[in-house]
Amino acid sequence: MESDIKKIIKQLNKLCPHLSIFQFSPLLDADDNGLWLISYNGIGIQLESSSGNCPFLLESNEHNTRYHLNSINEVISKIETELNLSEK
Repeated sequence: MESDIKKIIKQLNKLCPHLSIFQFSPLLDADDNGLWLISYNGIGIQLESSSGNCPFLLESNEHNTRYHLNSINEVISKIETELNLSEK
């Protein structure tokens, strides 16, 4: 079964193919590899889930608010808002 993060990335790439999306590669085995970085027009999003499935923690370099998102649709909607994708 396809993980939630793979579904999210597919939907984001359809929505805006110019997004930069990559998974953080930990330096140590003890580090979590459940961290994805998404950026567009200088705005950065950090999406975190140790399993790659919901729920996700979302943070932005634009403010200090942390969002706990429980569904794929919530993640996509919040990323659209944070990156101002509806204005592209």
